[in-house]
Amino acid sequence: MQSKPTVNTTAKGSGTGYHLILLCETWLTSDDGDALLLGSQGDYVAFRKDRITNAEISRGGGVAILCSPLLNPFLIASFSSDGIECLVIDIHFPSQSNALSSIRICLIYRSPSCSASSLTSLLSFIDPLISNSFLICGDLNFPSIDWTRLTSPSNNDFLSFVCDHRMTQFVDFKTRGDNILDLVLCNTNIVRNVTPSLPFADHTSISFSLGVPSPPLGDFVPSRLYHLADWESISSLISSHDWTLALSSLDVEHASIYFTNFCNSLLETFVPKSSRSPFFHYPKHLRILYGKSQRASSLASNSMQAASFAKRFERALRVHSERVESRVIDSKNPKAFYSLCKTRLSSSKSAPPGIIDLNGSLLLTNKDKALAFSKYFASVSTLPMHAPLRPSVPSPTIPLFDLPSISPAQILAGIASLAPKCNFSPDCLPNIFYAKCKFSIVSPLLIIFNKSLHSKSIPSLWKQAIVKPIPKTSSNAISTFRPISLTCSVTKIFEKISEITSYLESHNLFDFNQAGLRWNLPLNETKCTVVHYGNLSPRAQYLINGTPLSVSPSIKDLGVLMQSSLKFNDHISRIVSKARAKVNLIFICLFSTEPGLYSRAFSTFVRPLLEYGSVVWSPHTVTLANHIEGVQRNFSKRLFIRCRIPYSLYPDRIAQLSLPTLEHRRLISDILFLHKSINSS
Repeated sequence: MQSKPTVNTTAKGSGTGYHLILLCETWLTSDDGDALLLGSQGDYVAFRKDRITNAEISRGGGVAILCSPLLNPFLIASFSSDGIECLVIDIHFPSQSNALSSIRICLIYRSPSCSASSLTSLLSFIDPLISNSFLICGDLNFPSIDWTRLTSPSNNDFLSFVCDHRMTQFVDFKTRGDNILDLVLCNTNIVRNVTPSLPFADHTSISFSLGVPSPPLGDFVPSRLYHLADWESISSLISSHDWTLALSSLDVEHASIYFTNFCNSLLETFVPKSSRSPFFHYPKHLRILYGKSQRASSLASNSMQAASFAKRFERALRVHSERVESRVIDSKNPKAFYSLCKTRLSSSKSAPPGIIDLNGSLLLTNKDKALAFSKYFASVSTLPMHAPLRPSVPSPTIPLFDLPSISPAQILAGIASLAPKCNFSPDCLPNIFYAKCKFSIVSPLLIIFNKSLHSKSIPSLWKQAIVKPIPKTSSNAISTFRPISLTCSVTKIFEKISEITSYLESHNLFDFNQAGLRWNLPLNETKCTVVHYGNLSPRAQYLINGTPLSVSPSIKDLGVLMQSSLKFNDHISRIVSKARAKVNLIFICLFSTEPGLYSRAFSTFVRPLLEYGSVVWSPHTVTLANHIEGVQRNFSKRLFIRCRIPYSLYPDRIAQLSLPTLEHRRLISDILFLHKSINSS
């Protein structure tokens, strides 16, 4: 993959030290995830415009912008034409009046073979977007333009555009061969320190800064490193505490507070916290070599010394990555392997950089976003007037609830049902805490649960939730987000006590508006779709509660794309495309020459994509079966090349890697399904 980064830094920040990274010729497609650009770098928000490929347009081109969330980036527009890709974003920074000022940045890649009509379309697209502070960067491939005299024998349209908008071109050194192909243009005097950077590609990278106030550093909130916790000491102190004496005189509210505070004090003592690291986990020798490479490039970007330092740094970075991977392999720890691969193969999720509220206003600060989400979620979650909450006084016809005797076994069963993860909760006690200390916390939970039942009250902390907005689409409109509530883990344990739920269900005490813990809830008509199967289908119009249902040629059901023709060609093409993209990501993000690492990565992250629900869609033609098998065939071939193993045929390759064919695994799944179906009760 070729990339020609143009780097813009307003001030040295954490991580790479850059607040904005602009990339041309990314060669990405819609099948490639942002992890190819970001990896584990959660410091950046990615914006992309990939080249749209077809039979006539080959893969290549593409632009991407990686921006620090501190700059509050917001996508304005994007453009694509024959041989041209363009992205326009706004970045925001504090001004003297404490309000946010903005700079509009336009990143362009223009192919040398781009037609004159495509360039005209690009200029027409950019013209109405030009603001008071407008920056154009990118690889525009105008070797014939003399930027000193502002003359050109063949590119007068672009020169006229630059002059009409009073833009200045700031790059005065050659970026490829004897030509200035990569440009930085601006209509205000804010560009500073334009220098060549590391020559990692066939173009010289460009580094520059902007004469604007630096964005304020985000508040660093250290997180608990639960994988390093001293669980033995925590569990021992909980077990040795006299919970009967401590909680006997307290009501359920104060007993819950006492338990929460006591456990959190232990976690504060025995669980280490993360610290801010300016260079993540990179060792000192890499940071020194990086600094030498930067200095050599700034002095003479095309010199042999600069190229030598760049190659040394790239080689040292690869060796470091190989050592990290080797340590994971030698540890024989499945969790360490999964954590490494997930970090490399999955990009971090960050907060939306900009939200558009219902009035069309752009919200950039976290406070404004939180208030807007709260208002919007409250508006769509208001209880309907026709179904008011039931009175708290029970009907005399309903028999009294015979309080169950909660046993430690029930509490342990409830804890076992929780996924042992480090989830967020209002009481700061994640699932992993209950899983690691389950035998020691049974006693206090038993007391608190019984107090809650006998007093007919619930601790206020159990009623609280952290509401997290989840985007349903790639849009940043507030109406496209849905809320999920992160509640205390202890409430989930309490809910697992079957006698309580059974009593409420059997006497119809769940409120109509209760959305959780229940089956047979009302349907949402707008989310229902009709698919007609077979030529004899009457194609009738179906309605639910008077709402007509939309008709679709296909529908995704539990992750499987069902076509009206009862064929699964589209589903197979979709999963093969995803699997190939993940294979590409594996070979880009891993550097080891150990075959076992790649085989495990394939089995963990790729093969499930090709096997989920295979009993339903298992291919019935040789063409489709070969299409699926081609993923593993291509993977094994690339693995042998990467690990320098002599070439062999596909059956021999998978035998050496202990990988059965995908067709064989599907056959086993079919047989197991048939066996379970025949012998199930």
